[in-house]
Amino acid sequence: MRDFLIAIYEKFLRSVAQIPSNTVTTWRNDVFPLSLWLLLALSILMAILFYFFYNRLYSSYNSFGSWFRTFLLNGFLTGLVSFIIAYSAFSKAFKPVLTLSLWYAVLNLLYGFVLFFVLSLIFKWFSTNGRKTPF
Repeated sequence: MRDFLIAIYEKFLRSVAQIPSNTVTTWRNDVFPLSLWLLLALSILMAILFYFFYNRLYSSYNSFGSWFRTFLLNGFLTGLVSFIIAYSAFSKAFKPVLTLSLWYAVLNLLYGFVLFFVLSLIFKWFSTNGRKTPF
């Protein structure tokens, strides 16, 4: 599974920009696995907070607007964290990595959106007020 997700990351990055050959091992060994785990952890944490904490305490969190704000916050947090991980993994000598880091952040932002949506479809049935939320 890990190799499959790393292959997806590499395929996307190679389609938008050229990965420098001296950075491939750093991407595969350091950046991809760490940001993948943080993507999963942040998305699960945001879904749990939304459905089991805020939804239970505040009835105003049952609206589409609050779900959408949490959806956007999750995506932007995963994108920001993945950019920080990717950019800090390389020394300042690798300036071409900045473009790759930005594209990688966009990819993780999209993955964060998709993962939060899927987790919302699952967690809504286990939350007390989740059945009233749109997703």
